[in-house]
Amino acid sequence: MNPPSIPLFPRRIWARAVGVAVAFAAALAAGCGGGVGEGGTGGGYTQGTVSGLGSVIVNGVRYDDSTAVVTDVDGTPRSAAALGLGMAVEVESGGISTASGRPEATATAIRYTSEMVGPIAAIDAGTGRITVLGQTVQLQITTAFGAPLSGLGSLAVGQIVELHAEQNTATGVYLATRVEARADADTPAWRVRGLITERDALTRRFSIGNASFDYGAVPPAGVVVGRMARATLAKTAADSTVWTVTALATGQRALPEGREATLAGLVTEIEAQPKFFSVNGQPVNAAGLTLPNGLALGARVEVKGRVTGGALRATEVSVLAGAAAVPTSDIELIGNVTNVDAAAKTFSVRGTAVGYARADLEWRGGTAADLAQGRRVQVHGPLAAGGRAVEARRIDFNN
Repeated sequence: MNPPSIPLFPRRIWARAVGVAVAFAAALAAGCGGGVGEGGTGGGYTQGTVSGLGSVIVNGVRYDDSTAVVTDVDGTPRSAAALGLGMAVEVESGGISTASGRPEATATAIRYTSEMVGPIAAIDAGTGRITVLGQTVQLQITTAFGAPLSGLGSLAVGQIVELHAEQNTATGVYLATRVEARADADTPAWRVRGLITERDALTRRFSIGNASFDYGAVPPAGVVVGRMARATLAKTAADSTVWTVTALATGQRALPEGREATLAGLVTEIEAQPKFFSVNGQPVNAAGLTLPNGLALGARVEVKGRVTGGALRATEVSVLAGAAAVPTSDIELIGNVTNVDAAAKTFSVRGTAVGYARADLEWRGGTAADLAQGRRVQVHGPLAAGGRAVEARRIDFNN
């Protein structure tokens, strides 16, 4: 099946999506008693991909997570230690300061999410693609892997994985930023988030990507073409042709009203006139701005502005290119050195392995001899092959 054709984002769907976000935000504030989505005006908010740890680095800002309330997609409390490279997160914080010479803030709440949990149905080693829940997932050299996984070769058909990814609605392909293994016993259901592209009211089925979903067991009002949805699925065979939906929720995350906010990700819907589009399913109102060249479905953008009426009222829209178009192309780790192995030329920072064997490695304020347990360092570099370690190209002791 060819990737679906995605229509322009109609005004009525955009308005409905904003209404859903506002209602969901109100429910979250009333029912959860805190966390991302609550807090009113003041402070900041960002959605993006974790590109560094120390505490957690998202969209170029270092957030101190030492006192943050961390939750997963289900609202279950988690430790900050659960945060990993390549994860999709929302961060609610105090104001951003540049007094230290770089953007920093104190996070008050961090919520991490994933796009899919399910078994691998197929692996194409030649293209680096896997199939999960009927969706095509592209693994990249910048895809991070959680232990014990270490790259494409560590995956197997039938294996259950959790995928942090971004859906390119122009192609129907998901771009993986992180892959983690999951045990069947700890996975009560499969789950997928994506853009609903087709709906058949007679058969009670809808489409996400190239897969078909039976929604006969859930209220049909939640099935809206052109809207992001998060579907919980019955656990069936990895090669199922139709997936049974047991629960359906909005795939659009609530934005905290009145806050300065940044969204970074792929454009998932777009309407040229008026200037409404969405980033990873989040509505953006860019009225009054001259939109940059290259703004199209599947383009990576960063949008800054203030949340108004459930949408981000943009003051700045940038189309990202080159290395900036890959959120995990340049990893930054800040923290104390652990697990030094001089023979293997490796150590760890915040649970992430670091290799320091590059011939062009730049040292600042010290040398390899100074890599002692507990010594604080700042590491920059790309992910090494296998996606579990950072290949340091700069190590700084003066951070």
